[in-house]
Amino acid sequence: MSDKPQLNPLLKIALDLGPLLLFFYANSKPALFEPWIAPLIPRAVAGGESAGIFVATAVFMVAIVVALAVLNEIVWRTQSTDTWVTFKVFGVMPLTFVFAALQYPLLTKHAASPKDETGR
Repeated sequence: MSDKPQLNPLLKIALDLGPLLLFFYANSKPALFEPWIAPLIPRAVAGGESAGIFVATAVFMVAIVVALAVLNEIVWRTQSTDTWVTFKVFGVMPLTFVFAALQYPLLTKHAASPKDETGR
């Protein structure tokens, strides 16, 4: 049997990190996405004082994912496989609901008023 040819390490790094770097560059330039997003969300939300909800929600969701990842690692490393699988099935979903419930005050704080939605 012949071994599979290996990629050049520099090419492998470029293929792995290139899309990630392109993603970060594109996200650092919000004007690149504005023509696509503008028809989907109201102008008052996109550029007004309510725009903070998108940033706040993104930060909150990152915190949720990081917290669940850390908790998953702790359970995986310290418990048996059966306990870990039970945690993944019956523990992660309720925790996700708890995190969603905790986000409610954030959403109500940044909610657009009815005046903003109608544009008057």
